[in-house]
Amino acid sequence: MADGGFSRLFSRFRIGPLELRNRIVQPPHQIQMEEDGLPSPRSLDYYTARARGGAALLVAGGFTVDPRLSRSTQALRLLTDGRVVDGFARIAESVHREGAA
Repeated sequence: MADGGFSRLFSRFRIGPLELRNRIVQPPHQIQMEEDGLPSPRSLDYYTARARGGAALLVAGGFTVDPRLSRSTQALRLLTDGRVVDGFARIAESVHREGAA
């Protein structure tokens, strides 16, 4: 078997209107690369590298739901903070350029 038995893993897949290039998904998790609660250049590089490496869908995680609960400057601020939204917009653009969602 040339594909090692993983042909379905590497086949295109549709979730509603979203078509993915394969079935490799990065689930949400805290990456500990944020700076003062905001996506950093390291965050951008991290997500971009996974998309470039072949992941089809990357899900961001590690957001605080209440700023009083954050004990780390690396925990992402609330998504209502426009600076977080702007940072993830740049990450999304980069991930999309690599062919991932």
